[in-house]
Amino acid sequence: MINDTIDAVGLTRDTNVIPGYSVDARVTALFGWNDVHRNDNREDKDAVIAGLFTETDFRSNTFNLDLAYAFSNTGTGSDLGAIGIGSIQRIGHFNTSFWLNHSWTPDPRTAAANSGTLLFGQVSRTLPYSDDLLYLNGFLGIDQYSSIARDPTAGGPLGQMGLLYASVGLGSYGAALSNSANDAVGLSPGYQSFFDNDKTQFVLEIGGRQPTVSDQQAAIALGARLQIALGNRYFVQFDGFVSKQEGGTEGAGLRTEFGVQF
Repeated sequence: MINDTIDAVGLTRDTNVIPGYSVDARVTALFGWNDVHRNDNREDKDAVIAGLFTETDFRSNTFNLDLAYAFSNTGTGSDLGAIGIGSIQRIGHFNTSFWLNHSWTPDPRTAAANSGTLLFGQVSRTLPYSDDLLYLNGFLGIDQYSSIARDPTAGGPLGQMGLLYASVGLGSYGAALSNSANDAVGLSPGYQSFFDNDKTQFVLEIGGRQPTVSDQQAAIALGARLQIALGNRYFVQFDGFVSKQEGGTEGAGLRTEFGVQF
């Protein structure tokens, strides 16, 4: 719903316990007024954001309910409201999370503010006698879901789908698969393996997206990541992908990153 660095103030009330129930709730009220970038990744100097975000721990799951609204006086910005509902739980041997986000605008639709729904799910399992992880992510975009705020380098709302959908924030270096959620369905299975006492990890992922309208193209991609820890604070990471769009358009990319953890 929000992936942006903005000037904001928030007030959080933690450990809201309901007597007689194993429930622990956290509530955050947020107001943002500057450096707000809209769904098209462009700054809207007149936009302000108000939101209420909740997270509640039950015995068997963690439930999230988020509400936010972006107010804008610009003709290209438009007001935008959004609601997000999510649940994180363990089902048998599987870790799962399911999310439903919906956006609506009372004003004329624009690239910055549009109406639509995004359904998103993640399922993963740690393999027996191993730290290796097998996962499957999926999404369904209905109409044109819009985020309340998105940083210029954040791309679309599908970054959590996996390596192939994530924006890396490196200039014009784009994701292997479009991270727009407009009128499309997609899957992204992958395998994460650990070596050398978890100091080295390798991820192999394949993903695809299929449009639900005729004016878009299907695409498929294969990606990999190798990350190596250097001591306790440093790491080096290598990413690569190949992709192919319906109609024959092919793409490929390689990236190296050196990081420091403080």
